[in-house]
Amino acid sequence: RSKFKAAGVWAIVQDVRSGEILAMASFPTYDLNRFSSTPPEWRRNRTISYNYEPGSVMKPAVIALAMDRGLVTKDDIIDCENGRWIHAGKPLHDSHPFDDLTVEEVLQHSSNIGTAKIAMMMEDQELYDGLRSFGFGKKTGIHLAAEERGIFYSPKHWSKITTSRLAMGHEIGATALQVLSMMNTIANNGRQMRPLVIREIKDSRGQVIETFY
Repeated sequence: RSKFKAAGVWAIVQDVRSGEILAMASFPTYDLNRFSSTPPEWRRNRTISYNYEPGSVMKPAVIALAMDRGLVTKDDIIDCENGRWIHAGKPLHDSHPFDDLTVEEVLQHSSNIGTAKIAMMMEDQELYDGLRSFGFGKKTGIHLAAEERGIFYSPKHWSKITTSRLAMGHEIGATALQVLSMMNTIANNGRQMRPLVIREIKDSRGQVIETFY
């Protein structure tokens, strides 16, 4: 934070298999003893209440959806247009010029053009439903206050270039927890786990009175 003068920093560590939140931090933070004198912005848990454009971390979700639907395999070749591609009258660029890349290489090199072309193999509604199934545009259900649902409009509000921009994480707002949940779903062989901060509640005798898993 001090190096880049960031206004805020946040981090989450989650167990891929169980969904348990092992660590969660948000900065700026505050002293609970001075709650009333703390700026409201400092009291936000940014891991769940701050929406941002996720950017290239959206690419694994798009490619995973296309592979799950049998539209591509990791070895299929995508023409990445030597780093510049015009779609619907708008240019799309890669950070480095690539020609033919396999789907696996598209992900490795984080090709905007390659991922956009893969996204466009799906119908708009199919892409929307797929990303919704990862949890974008809705709350994860974590047992913490003030969770945001993100910003993800239905296809009737999309422009001609929305599909290609969604592929690289633009035109969508997500929380850090939603992005983490998507990545962990892929890592967990497609099984999405509800994020847990409390596993169970026990009474004074050690008897479990409520579980959350």
